[in-house]
Amino acid sequence: MHGASHGGHQQWSADVLMEGLAAARSSSEQPPTAAAEPRDRSSRKRSHAGGASTSSDKRHAAAPAGADVPARAAGADDPFELNVGGRVFTTRRSTLTMEDGSMLANLFAEGSAFDEIDRDPNGRAFLDRDGDSFAVVLDYLRRSGRLAGKHSADMLSRVREDAEYFGLAGLVTAIDAHVEAVEAERVRVEEAADAKRLAETVSAEERQGAREAQLRQAKIIEYQHMLYGPLSDTPDSAAKQQETQDLLNDYARAGWRVEKMASDADGTYLDLLLSRELVDG
Repeated sequence: MHGASHGGHQQWSADVLMEGLAAARSSSEQPPTAAAEPRDRSSRKRSHAGGASTSSDKRHAAAPAGADVPARAAGADDPFELNVGGRVFTTRRSTLTMEDGSMLANLFAEGSAFDEIDRDPNGRAFLDRDGDSFAVVLDYLRRSGRLAGKHSADMLSRVREDAEYFGLAGLVTAIDAHVEAVEAERVRVEEAADAKRLAETVSAEERQGAREAQLRQAKIIEYQHMLYGPLSDTPDSAAKQQETQDLLNDYARAGWRVEKMASDADGTYLDLLLSRELVDG
């Protein structure tokens, strides 16, 4: 009994052992259990904490070594260089085409003859015009049709010529309005200066008149007529001439002076107008 029991016990123990081994083999062949998940997650977190984006690293890693990354396709309104008379500008199509109907708008509008216009040796679009005056034209276009800054009359004349050439009617109008405003201001300044000079002249004359009036008020003028002669040569004329000369000398010593002198009708005597100043009071 004991032996059978012992023998049975040994048989049961061997069966359990074989089942355990089979279960162990089965476990090693199955996918990782949920218990392994935390380790995977912590591993992914450490990978993200490394700094660069994992997706970005994968994209770069996927590209073959030395392969060129394709550049962004050029847009229709990207900046480009324009050579005007040897002066290089950087601008956009939308700037050059700001004024509808102009030659520039027709040249540089998308789908126009832009690709057929002349090029300089560096491949830039080339316009055979003056670069300095075109700088004013381009500034006008960049300001959406507003003429700004101070320009000489010579420069404005050149810019207006270019504006007509490029068909920029708005710029022609703006320049004409500016010139008219400058001329109006010049006339206003000149008129103001003339008015000031006139006022100063009138004021000076008024002051002079006031001084003369004061002098006249302080003096009294006395007048007297005297006949000097006779002028004819007669036996007694010499004595009479001496008498009138002595009288004239007496008048002179008394402060009289000859104011006017005229001959009488027959030329025999001189009519003298004598005057002297008497101090008032």
